[in-house]
Amino acid sequence: MSAYFFNLDKAKSGFSSCTGICAEHWPAILSAATKPHISGIKGVIGSIATKTGGRQVTINGRPIYTFSLDKAAGETNGQGAQGLWYVISPS
Repeated sequence: MSAYFFNLDKAKSGFSSCTGICAEHWPAILSAATKPHISGIKGVIGSIATKTGGRQVTINGRPIYTFSLDKAAGETNGQGAQGLWYVISPS
């Protein structure tokens, strides 16, 4: 599925700004690892703690998400949503 960043998140802040109804539509991409491995991505991969005790994947210090209306791999229905959501490029 496509991965997105949220313009209201601040890089390296250590938390996600997408909570409540936002998180229902834009689920966090989670990992059990503190430093997940993602092939094909040139940014710095890491993670932040979630309020539920999990780990949300970050790229260059920004939390990343999927979009609930993307139903198949390659869909990017959230691109540019509300002028705040953008698909992450592998580069």
